[in-house]
Amino acid sequence: MDPDAARGEAEPGHASRVFELAAAGLALAVPFVAVTQGLAAHTTYAGHDDPLLAVRLTLGMAACLPWYLLVVRGAVRGHRHPLSGWAVAAIAVVAVGGLPLLGPAWIYSMLVVATAVLLALPAPWSWMVFAGLVTVVTPALSVWFGIAPLWPALMTSKALAIDIMFRLVGSVRRVRMARAELVAAAVAQERLRVEAEVGSAVSAELTEIARRARRADASTPASEIGELTDLSRSALARARDLVHGYRDASVHAEIELAATLLRAGGMAVEIRDDAVTPAAGELAPSARAELHDRIAQLLAAREARHVTLTADLTAGQPRVRIDERRDDA
Repeated sequence: MDPDAARGEAEPGHASRVFELAAAGLALAVPFVAVTQGLAAHTTYAGHDDPLLAVRLTLGMAACLPWYLLVVRGAVRGHRHPLSGWAVAAIAVVAVGGLPLLGPAWIYSMLVVATAVLLALPAPWSWMVFAGLVTVVTPALSVWFGIAPLWPALMTSKALAIDIMFRLVGSVRRVRMARAELVAAAVAQERLRVEAEVGSAVSAELTEIARRARRADASTPASEIGELTDLSRSALARARDLVHGYRDASVHAEIELAATLLRAGGMAVEIRDDAVTPAAGELAPSARAELHDRIAQLLAAREARHVTLTADLTAGQPRVRIDERRDDA
């Protein structure tokens, strides 16, 4: 396979992972943003820099950080940590308790509190607490310190963007899990079908063989023994034919298997195999391995919407080509 094509096929599979890392990166940047905004606000209102304030804000944020990382870790993994509620409470205590010591620059720690609330608490409580922080708590603290409340409230509301990103990540994760369950269900259904076919094909013969074998003894006529032998050979031949059919690696059998798996992965599949007749034989091992790798890549990426399976002859050998489209056209 062409290296550039293989790299292009692998990129969609990493798209959702990159999105998850982007959401985690934004969440981890919140404490840094809160400290830098506090320093900028102090410079604006006081008219001068305070090097010691940067140290105090950093120490205050360091007290929040372990609890905040606990919340972000649960959000990244897709489930809330059992201590998430306590973590939010600890962050709120540090944020409110630090106000008398750190002054108006510490108001921006409400951004950390709001982010933790949205990521850790279940709806609708998270929305209610977040709305209170943005519309009541942050403006009230700003007025108390004698600064304009609009900008701190807007900064606190930016936690909503991080929450939306994590919700989108969760939706993608649920869709991916649902498609994996569909693939597993398709495999299980195929196993049941094979079991039913084998049972219906040879169970009658095996039952008859067992019944006659129980009746057979030294006085059984040779003709009946011959019939029992012929029946056993017939059942064995039918079982052998079934096994051979399941091991069939012909082009049409491989296409049907590929179509079943891709449809279970939520893709619309179109089959074009008129150019290859049954006389073309089986796929070569390299062609079969390439087809299976391509199917695995599509199922892992889960971004294709329409897939076309095309069978043709290349240098006299049958091959199956997969073309994908990711739009809804």
